[in-house]
Amino acid sequence: SPSCLVSWAFSDSLFALTAYPLEFVYDPTGAGDTFCGYFAYHLSKKEPLEECIRIASAAGALACTKVGGRSAPTASELKGFLAKNKGRLL
Repeated sequence: SPSCLVSWAFSDSLFALTAYPLEFVYDPTGAGDTFCGYFAYHLSKKEPLEECIRIASAAGALACTKVGGRSAPTASELKGFLAKNKGRLL
């Protein structure tokens, strides 16, 4: 089942992404904020919507592997995670 579902208001597009697997979850605090921040940033760079969703979902997942609200992953952490985990659009 999808972990992320995005309906785009400017088209008839509907995107769904499966969850990224995590070995452990320490604290989900900040995961949603991390997702929103990464999604907005990559969208502002005019990247394809599918890529924005993939990156934001990975960042939100990684945020759960740290304790506290300041748990957003670094660029290098995110790059390594995405290289190992290809999120699948449904």
